[in-house]
Parts: sequence; structure tokens; C-alpha cells
Amino acid sequence: RVWRFDDGTHLRTLEGHNASVLSVCVTSDSKHVVTASKDKKARVWRFDDGEPVHWIEGHDHYVTSVCVTPDDKHVLTGSNDKTARMWRLGDGVHVYTFEGHSECVTSVCVTCDGKHVVTASQDKTARFWSLDDGAHVRTLEGHSDEVRSVCVT
Repeated sequence: RVWRFDDGTHLRTLEGHNASVLSVCVTSDSKHVVTASKDKKARVWRFDDGEPVHWIEGHDHYVTSVCVTPDDKHVLTGSNDKTARMWRLGDGVHVYTFEGHSECVTSVCVTCDGKHVVTASQDKTARFWSLDDGAHVRTLEGHSDEVRSVCVT
């Protein structure tokens, strides 16, 4: 659902997933909304009227998290299939798969400069990846339980 912040008015409902939506991200230009769902898909919508643009498909399990790059050109998704993936926002074409977690990827967050994505996992780690070439940069270890969310500044 889309709500107006200042007065709480319900504006529209984005309908199309056939399972629960787990994550939502709005592009920085407010032209698109991207949703992630238990139906193993992400979907790009037009923000102004809620019309669907296209599906993002390729994960083998729930899509748990979604984040858009600061330049609004790419979408990052995390999944219970233990991967994160990068897609082109405009047409949903797959760019990279980030593999290395041994458990579900619970959260993805792109750095403010748009150069890296950080992933969180039930394997008790967070990992940094390069968006230039998809390479693993480093693993952050030390949590005693799963890492459910990441945020970077």
C-alpha cells in the first residue's frame, strides 16, 4: 500500500504478488517502487499511478530484501536461496549473482557512493561486495546469532 506521509491518506494498493511482500524500496527520484516477496520475485512499479513495470525473476526462494542504487539504475535483492543479485532497474536483466553466504541472505544495502553492496545473513556474517565487478571485498564476522539487517552511511 502507498500512503501519504503528512496525513496518512491511503493512495493506492500495489497488487500483483501472490505471496507476502517482505521488503520495499523507492527510487531516489521517486519514479519507481520495487517490492520483494515470498513468491520468489521482485517487482518494479511506477510510483505515480502504481502500475506494474516488470517482474525481476531468478531467485530460487523467497526474496527477502530489496535496495536500489543511488543512481536508480540497478536493483539489489537478497534471498533465502543464500544469494544476493543485481539487476538493471529499467528492464530487470540480471547483472551479477553474489555467492558466498552459507545461509539465507536477510538484508541488502547499497553504500551511498553506489560502489558496494552489504549483505546480511543468517550465517552470522555481513559481507561487502563490489558493484563494479561483483567481487567479494570482505566478510565481517563476530555476531553470535544471525544478522537480520544492515544499513550503511
